[in-house]
Amino acid sequence: MRDALAAAGVVGVQDFGRFVNNTQYFAPAKFDERAAAPVLMKLLPELEDGRVVRTVARHLIGPWLKRHPDAYDCLRDAYLRWAPSKDETGWVLGDALSRAADRSRADDLLSLAMITDHGMARAFIVDALWRFKGSCDVEGPLRQLIGDSSVVRMALTSLQRTVGAEAMVPIVERLRAESPDADVRAAAEDRLRRLRRKLTRRT
Repeated sequence: MRDALAAAGVVGVQDFGRFVNNTQYFAPAKFDERAAAPVLMKLLPELEDGRVVRTVARHLIGPWLKRHPDAYDCLRDAYLRWAPSKDETGWVLGDALSRAADRSRADDLLSLAMITDHGMARAFIVDALWRFKGSCDVEGPLRQLIGDSSVVRMALTSLQRTVGAEAMVPIVERLRAESPDADVRAAAEDRLRRLRRKLTRRT
């Protein structure tokens, strides 16, 4: 991977795979993610090592990626390939995919969120659905997804951002009372406590 990036003239190849959030104590990475994107997307379908795939995906999350014509489709293909895996590769690709999606991809992103076989890999996709509430009906699907233990917490957050805190209270109360899944009931209980604190502060 580094050889291919170097051959393409990408700056900072030695920092490929190095991610720095706090530059107070660590020098910022010099890897030029934007310049590297075409190389990363070209090689992504060929990669077999989940660790390398995750590294590539984490480099493909810049806001500029939405303007790259091939980014969404490339990440979508990789996501569908890796989402059934048992490790976190699909989860990381889902994050990159949701960031690369614009309004024109809303319906497709929603359809991916509803593939229950992909389990936790959908987490970031579900969490991002509220951003597309002006482009398609996300409320109905999110009401279904809050009953799915693998993404319940992300679905609750996304639904709350869609309908508002006050409207969420009866939804969450009903979920807590009626869900047969203990994990879903626990998530609903936690959400209800936070909702009540939030609404109390408003008054």
